[in-house]
Amino acid sequence: MEGMPPLVTQQVLDPEALAAAIRNANFEPCQISVRPSPSRIARVMCETVCLDYATLGPAMLFSGAMPMDFYTLVFVTECPQKGRSFNFATEHTDGYMGFFPPGGMLDAYTPEGYANATLTVPSAVFLAAVERSFPEISGRILSHGGGMRIGVAEQARLRGLLRAVTEGIGLDKSTIAFMGWFGPCGLASIVLGLIYLEQEKDLPCEHVTRLAVMATVFLSILAHGLSAGPGIRMLARANPHPKPH
Repeated sequence: MEGMPPLVTQQVLDPEALAAAIRNANFEPCQISVRPSPSRIARVMCETVCLDYATLGPAMLFSGAMPMDFYTLVFVTECPQKGRSFNFATEHTDGYMGFFPPGGMLDAYTPEGYANATLTVPSAVFLAAVERSFPEISGRILSHGGGMRIGVAEQARLRGLLRAVTEGIGLDKSTIAFMGWFGPCGLASIVLGLIYLEQEKDLPCEHVTRLAVMATVFLSILAHGLSAGPGIRMLARANPHPKPH
């Protein structure tokens, strides 16, 4: 929409600069690879949420604390070799999602070529969404966090929304593409998620399924909000009103 800040990207060679890869986080990066290689970080700010995107050149270790007063969701988009989340005691490749409470501890190894997208949401906004849509999420999960590999369908939707944000705004699409893009992706995620959870009782990873749905909704709001103004202008140019005779 008009006045929204653009996607800001930066290429960095100094591994210490990767400390800024997640807004308001307080962690220390340590390069494991012998030779330095460039990384790229990007950020887009919205009124209530922030999306950080990082593509790392070298293998790294990260340790420290996630942002205070924010819930943080980290979605691994690329992981050529196994990464390690020590705080969650798990190995992972791409498609993994980590959920961190405010000030949650981060202790992770990332291989060369690793990339992720990190969504930070103010605590009040996140908890209001939980209370409104998923009141069954336990207090233990909200206070300790967790992580797991998410399903293929949710991965595809999250990747599509991330591409929409990171590839820029103002794409040259037809009216059909406009209508398809601005369809209610977030609402569909809620409906499908609730149907799934209603039909399947006592799921071992039910809380992570709910968090994945919430991440999709927040990313949907971000991507559609950023592209609304340019999309409308594109549609107006593609379908000009005929001049009155």
